[in-house]
Amino acid sequence: MVTLSIVRRKRPQSRTTGNLEDLSFAELTQLMALGGKTGCIRITDGEFRGEAWFVDGRLRHARTNESSGEQAFMAMVGWTSGTFLIAHGMVAYRLKMDHDAMHLLMKSMKQMDEAAAGYFGQAEAI
Repeated sequence: MVTLSIVRRKRPQSRTTGNLEDLSFAELTQLMALGGKTGCIRITDGEFRGEAWFVDGRLRHARTNESSGEQAFMAMVGWTSGTFLIAHGMVAYRLKMDHDAMHLLMKSMKQMDEAAAGYFGQAEAI
């Protein structure tokens, strides 16, 4: 289990809150990535918690209750309910990733589509 303690280097400049039913994690990721934003998206749904940290639009860290890094980000893409908080301007003390968030988002969406279609990572029959 991954601990979700937050280490702040910088106080949030402002906060945006809402529901994933209104704005999905994928849409929030696009907002941060395409806007070149710095901050943290925090998602809460009952016992499930996750965070994705961005610096200048690049994904720099992600974690959930159960995982961290790319695996945590990809799990959050599939979450469809809960609340979100974007702490604009916050920077994580530990930056363990440096990903193009849009590339990772597309990879996550592709895996979800394949799983829903029953591929589960297998190659299509020719």
